[in-house]
Amino acid sequence: MSASARCAATRQATPPSWAAKASSRTATFRPAATVREILDEANAQHNCVAGFIDKYASGQTDLWLMRKLSDPDRPLVTVEVRSGAIRQAFQSHNRQVTAAQRGFLADWCEAVGYRMPTGGRMRALGA
Repeated sequence: MSASARCAATRQATPPSWAAKASSRTATFRPAATVREILDEANAQHNCVAGFIDKYASGQTDLWLMRKLSDPDRPLVTVEVRSGAIRQAFQSHNRQVTAAQRGFLADWCEAVGYRMPTGGRMRALGA
C-alpha cells in the first residue's frame, strides 16, 4: 500500500470514541492525512517525522497530529503510536509536551485504547 493510500485508510478508520471528549477540551487529534501533510508537519515542527513515512505507509506506525480546537491547522504536538502505545509525542523542536498536553494525551489514550509511556519524559523523535 502506498503512503498516500495508508494515510487515507487511517483517516477513514479513525476511532470516533474520543471526539466527544475532545469537544469539551482545548485540543483534538487527527491522523496525518497525506504524505504532503507529514512533510509539512516536519517542516513546521522542525522534527524528523518525515522519516517515518515508509513505516506509516507499511502500517508499522501511526502518526497523529494534536491541534488546538481554536487553530486546527497549526501544528501543536506530533504523536507516533506503535503497537497500541504512544512511542513519541513532542512539540516543535522536540520539546517535551506540557502538563496540560500530557493530560490530554492520557485522556485520548484512555478513550481510544492506547497506552501512555511510563515515566515523565517521552522519547525524542528519531530515537
